Order: sequence, then C-alpha cells, then structure tokens
Amino acid sequence: MLEQIKKSLEQHPDRKAKEIAKQLGLTTRDVNKILHDHPNLFTQTASCTWIMKDSLLISLDDSSGNWVSSSDLENYLKKYSSLFEVSQNEIIFSLGSKKVLLNAATKLLAFCNQLSHRTNKIIAINFSSTLDPAYTYLDRAGFFDQLYPQVIVRPERPTSSRALTYQQNNIGLLELLPIYNKDGTSNQAPYKLETSYEQNINNGQRSGLHGFLGELVSNVEDHASSETPSLVGLQRYSAPLGRKKISIVISDGGKGICGTLKPILPLYYPQLAKEFHSLAADNDPKLLIKVFLDGKISCTGESERGRGFINSNIVAKRLTGSVVTIRQRNFEVILDYKNSENPISSWNLNLTELDGTHISLDYFLTNDQ
Repeated sequence: MLEQIKKSLEQHPDRKAKEIAKQLGLTTRDVNKILHDHPNLFTQTASCTWIMKDSLLISLDDSSGNWVSSSDLENYLKKYSSLFEVSQNEIIFSLGSKKVLLNAATKLLAFCNQLSHRTNKIIAINFSSTLDPAYTYLDRAGFFDQLYPQVIVRPERPTSSRALTYQQNNIGLLELLPIYNKDGTSNQAPYKLETSYEQNINNGQRSGLHGFLGELVSNVEDHASSETPSLVGLQRYSAPLGRKKISIVISDGGKGICGTLKPILPLYYPQLAKEFHSLAADNDPKLLIKVFLDGKISCTGESERGRGFINSNIVAKRLTGSVVTIRQRNFEVILDYKNSENPISSWNLNLTELDGTHISLDYFLTNDQ
C-alpha cells in the first residue's frame, strides 16, 4: 500500500487523502494512516493536500481575487531568495483554476524554463483541469509552445496548440512570440506585434508602437546572451468605467541590463562608475532608472548606440496612464507616468532570483481606440 501511495503522489501530487484513496480503490482511513505514519516521505500542505517530502509546492491559487498578477507571483516567491538553490528535488507551481495575467504568465514561463535549463530538478505546473480558464488561456497565448518540453504539465499538455491554430487573429490577445527563430534569425516580432495590434485593436490606425517595441527588443538583445527563449506578447483587458487596458511584455533570460552595463562602466563611463560604485541595495535600481530616462549609455561604449531606452521613455510619456516595470535578477523598477510627464520611480528589492530582463508596459486606450 505504501508503494502504491508513493507512486500515486509522484505522478499526481497535491491531492487530498480521499482523492488518493478513490484512485487506488482504498479507504480514506487507510490512506490517511499511511500518510501520517511516514512524515519522512509525505508532507501535508496548508490546503490539506499531500505531496512528497522532496517536493516544493508553490500554490498560486491561494492568492486573493480571480486573477494571478505579476505582483501576486513576486510576493509569493519573495520568501525564496533563489528557487535554484532550494533543497527539494521537485518544484510544483499550482495554478488551480485561477486566471493568469499576461505579465504573470510570462514570468512564470521564465521561472519554469530557467529552472529546467539550469538545474536537474523536476519542474511541474499543476492545473485543476484542462478546461480551467488558466489552462485554456495559456494555451491560446502560446505559453505551452514556449515551455521547455522537460517541464511537466498536469493533468497533461495540450495535444495541439490553439496559439498556432489562431495565431495573430484575436481582437484582444497577441500571443507570445519568440524574438528569434530556432535558427537564430530574427522573427520580426516587433513588426508582427504592431501590425496585429493595428488591425485588431487600433482600427487600422498607426499606433507608433513599432519604434517603442523595436527599441526595447534591441536593448534586450544587446544585454541578452540568453540560453532560454526571448519573447514578446500583448493583451487587451477590460478596465473599470468601460475603459480598455493594454499590457505589453518583453522577456529575456540573459545577463540583464545591469549585469552587462556595470562591468563596462569603469572603462567607458568612469564618472558613472564613481556615481554608482556603492554596494547599497538601491544602487542598481538607480542605475537602471538613469539608463531608461537619460540614455547615452551603451554596453559597447559607442556614442551612437548609447540612447538606452530614451525613445521608449518618450513614447511612454505620450500614452495614457502608462506604467513601465523592468525586472532584473533580484529587483524591479517601476516607472509610473499616470499623473505626470516625468514618471514617479520606485523599486522592489530582494525578489526571487530570475535571470534576464523582463519588461511590462501597461496603459489605457483613449476613447476613440
């Protein structure tokens, strides 16, 4: 009986004793006794489900509300300085039936792919059902197409891709697109994203986003050296008072902006090296804000390439109620343009380790869009 229960939980973790008993044709009483008698093998979660002792369950469906946001994901994971270094051999992300916002989905994808690529751990994502809104949305968004094949999806991976079936043909969703093709050539992602945006959301009008997306993608490429997929995506949401909100994401698993700029500051920008030599926790966020707002800093030291994100800053000022978030290895910077042409900057420190640069832009459409 013990071996049956072990095998059952290894294949289908995060279940209650009565569910395990039903699957195995045993009594709940007998299963409960085995589980409680072997604390060296089994662990009971806060939701009274059971997992193997060597598994770490990250239950995102415990978050408040109907949606899992990027902030929900970050706040939950903040208790772990690095998932790459936890002692458990298996890491399970449980979404249950929660819906997932695009910026949270992109970060979850990055965590899963990087953990799968950099460690020998078993990485899994659990859903309550293949009919759950989270599962069907992520399928349509192209999440599973970009998810490493080694990552386990429960109850199962989609047998076909809704993103490939309906690609760039949805009025509210422009699925996650790889920045590079498998052969390393450009996928023209900014052009595809803007074209689909103009056709499906902006009534055929020029959006002015191509320069913005192109520069962000170019900067991500400059600071990348990524071994995991670099992606862009866009989603339109309904907001209060009948408004429409746009969320754009760009995600890369490379060295990050600060990771590539800081080593070259003494060589090309000695004055900046003096200004940002501090080991204080807010040193890197302040450097990142300067790069985004002022430009003139390049990882090659070439002045003509040193515009940084300055054009992106100019575009963000023109958008309605825009907020730009830039996530680095263990911190993120928030630039809020809602009430001023000059953004209010803030940052969150001591986030869970995640390689690369992960940018989100959120803003509202005007009434005629």
